[in-house]
Amino acid sequence: MCKSVASLVVAGVYLLFGSTVLSAPVSTVASPSFHVPPAFVSNHGQWSPEVHFRAKVGDLTAWLTPGGVVYGLRGARELVRARFLDARPAPVMSPSEPAGFAVNFLYGSRPDAWVADAGAFGRVTLEQIYPGIDAAWYLRDGRLEYDLILAGGADPGTIRMAYEGADTLAICDSGDLLVMVGQDTLRESAPVVWANAGGSRHRLDCRFVLLGPTTVGFSVEAGPAPAFGLVIDPILKYSTYLGGSEADLATDLAVEPDGSICVVGQTSSANFPTLGAMDPTYNSGLDIFVARFAANGGALLTATFIGGSLDDEATSVSIDLDGNIYVTGATQSTDFPVKAAYDSVQNGEADVFLVKLAAGGGSIVFATYLGGLENEKAEAVAVGPNGLIWLTGRTESPGFPKVNAIDATLNGAYDAFVSLFPPAGKPLSFSTYLGGNFADEGRDAAPVSYGVYISGLTESPLFPVTAGAYDVSYNGNGDMWVAKLAFSGGLGSLSYSTFLGGTGPETDDCSINLMADGRVAVAGMSGSADFPVSPDAFDPSYNDNGDATISVLSPDLADLDYSTFFGGSSYEGAVGTAADADGNIFIVGPTFSTNLPLLHPFDSANMNIDGFVARLNERDGLVFSTYYGGSQIDLIAAAVVDQAGSVVFAGQTSSTDLPVGNAWDPTYNAGGSDGFVAKLYGINSGCCQERRGNINDDDVETPNISDLIFLVNYLFRAGPTPPCLLEANVDGDPGGQLNVADITRMVNFMFRGGDPLPLCP
Repeated sequence: MCKSVASLVVAGVYLLFGSTVLSAPVSTVASPSFHVPPAFVSNHGQWSPEVHFRAKVGDLTAWLTPGGVVYGLRGARELVRARFLDARPAPVMSPSEPAGFAVNFLYGSRPDAWVADAGAFGRVTLEQIYPGIDAAWYLRDGRLEYDLILAGGADPGTIRMAYEGADTLAICDSGDLLVMVGQDTLRESAPVVWANAGGSRHRLDCRFVLLGPTTVGFSVEAGPAPAFGLVIDPILKYSTYLGGSEADLATDLAVEPDGSICVVGQTSSANFPTLGAMDPTYNSGLDIFVARFAANGGALLTATFIGGSLDDEATSVSIDLDGNIYVTGATQSTDFPVKAAYDSVQNGEADVFLVKLAAGGGSIVFATYLGGLENEKAEAVAVGPNGLIWLTGRTESPGFPKVNAIDATLNGAYDAFVSLFPPAGKPLSFSTYLGGNFADEGRDAAPVSYGVYISGLTESPLFPVTAGAYDVSYNGNGDMWVAKLAFSGGLGSLSYSTFLGGTGPETDDCSINLMADGRVAVAGMSGSADFPVSPDAFDPSYNDNGDATISVLSPDLADLDYSTFFGGSSYEGAVGTAADADGNIFIVGPTFSTNLPLLHPFDSANMNIDGFVARLNERDGLVFSTYYGGSQIDLIAAAVVDQAGSVVFAGQTSSTDLPVGNAWDPTYNAGGSDGFVAKLYGINSGCCQERRGNINDDDVETPNISDLIFLVNYLFRAGPTPPCLLEANVDGDPGGQLNVADITRMVNFMFRGGDPLPLCP
């Protein structure tokens, strides 16, 4: 009956009530014309003494008092007081998260009544409203929300709220609470409870309970005694399981032109969910899956198997400008579904495969083997702006296909390979070994016009490096390497190549991403205390047992511009990296550490082996970091940044209590592991949570004509105030003024190919 707003609590016992919003159209009433970002502004005499803080979010006004909150609807023409019954009469009200500005109330004919420098905050907590229970109001994504925070042993049954001024209350099928006030309705999303006990996390059933026409309480199932003192920052946009009754794992993902998310991996589940599949039938062994989700994560668009009668593994996916999907990995199947193939016959025990799917994933454009008489595996596929298809990985075959090769000879136990296909899939345009006297492999690729950057791992002191490179000497025990290859006039060449490492091992992975300014970001894992770090490193010191690393190299690979460790006292590895348009770098991977450096975390506790997500930049160091996982093993495999600047990541989980929200599938499917896909937002400050431009605060994150109309109406037609003024400040001017310059920036971006709108601060 009512669509539920997914919410999540991940620590202690919290009753989370999200998104207090108006669900009916309201008129706009003019107010004094000081437009400031939504915040809790302190009372210095400008309001009734009962009020301690006020927040205005769109057409909803909230006055915080010691007894609860007063909601003003329709420009305060209609009032609802949400009051805690039988609560402590005068709880301490503690503001936190300073907004970084103050508000002046300089209006009226009496200067002695003017108020200057009223503080503004992002969060206000009412302490001990009941024994062991706090209430905290905060602003998120342009909405007012609140949590009820219970200490160990606190009784949720003591909480009762009376909605004075409401006509009646109702609970819809989704569990949401509806507060009817005249022609308007306030809506509180269904409460969600998580409890920590015995070192693991448990979800408990919690529901609103009507105690009278305008009074509500809460029913919480019996469960483990909650832990005390944990705090959350709930910024999960969506998270969903993906799998069947056997083992499933997601290995890579990519963003399609319309914002949809394409996820690939492998499955042993005959009942893996398919939709609009070109192959709806599980083939045997390990099969590849290709699944596509809507941008908001809540809908599965398509899902299909790909494979033959033996094991097939997908390692990487890439999307071209037309939405075509490219998948690569390794196959042991002699009956892999080939079509319009460069090579239609399997060559060795395991070959590389390359599949091109038409946009939407409904049909194969071409599919081919690539390999020699031994074993091969592709680790990355990347489609360049000119449609050229680059592959890299490892080969053990002396007869691996070579075309215009830089090096035509297998050098060690196995070499990296780099191969290039045209958009049509054949003939093979370029293919070469790349390696030294021991073991080498390519791990990731980032294409540019007429070339590609490749990152990988090497145990070879004789790995080919170029003069003038940042590091021309092998450091020992395994190094990362980065190389740029050029392809022009039918010929390939090695433009630049460098080692990157210390005297300990650099192993496990080495991912690469190009920054907006053309520099090269490389993430990996180092066991070297002397891994090279820059003077401005977020963490210049090795933390023991293996740290994640992030390094930024100049385009010619001659200079190390930035480099830092990231980790706790146990193991971390950065298996994926992504960069946004503003110089921020995301890294993701597994962590064994319980003391990972956290900043504004979504999840502040590592229950077993968790994934981590971190964002850093050269100016600020660490911007955001969090654990992500449940009570069992959770591994993040890859990440990508979408058009809105949010990080989307995928991997595998054995946790039945993985944090989920807006999930297509909220339930673990057994079989040892499920795949998962998740998206985090809210990594920026204030109500502006991603990239600016979602002015009307609808569910469509990418700015569109409705946002432009909303802004025009606000500026020139007395339309409603944007729910988040920071979001509406699309030109990002420091003063935050909304004017015709913002309209111009929107028009240029939407219709004239202008620069992307800035990220939120």
